[in-house]
Amino acid sequence: MTATPEEADAVADRLFSSIEKQDIAALAEIYAADAVIWKNYNQIAVPAESSLAFLRGVSDYLSDVRYKEVRRSVFAGGFVQQHYFTGTIRETGKPLSLPVCVVAQVEGGKIKRIDEYLDSAHRLPVRA
Repeated sequence: MTATPEEADAVADRLFSSIEKQDIAALAEIYAADAVIWKNYNQIAVPAESSLAFLRGVSDYLSDVRYKEVRRSVFAGGFVQQHYFTGTIRETGKPLSLPVCVVAQVEGGKIKRIDEYLDSAHRLPVRA
């Protein structure tokens, strides 16, 4: 069932909160069983399991993960969010800030698809 704007907003809150907390188990519950995540820099759609593996790597690489300057629009069936994905690189202590846009489809209270756009010049050196 297509999500209402309110449901899509609640799913977005859970998604980004789980990533900030680096709670991979909670994040896994947010994805639909057949969820697909696509990133503009490699133009490859991957299943949720690959995205979760990538985010585990991010947890090893970054601390203090936060979303800043968030702008979100919700609608029936999903949301669009622009933000800066920020954190501290564990190895060097240096800050990281990536401008990102996420377009998400939400069905049945879960993420069905994410299309993520970021400037590849700022890309994380972590691969799924």
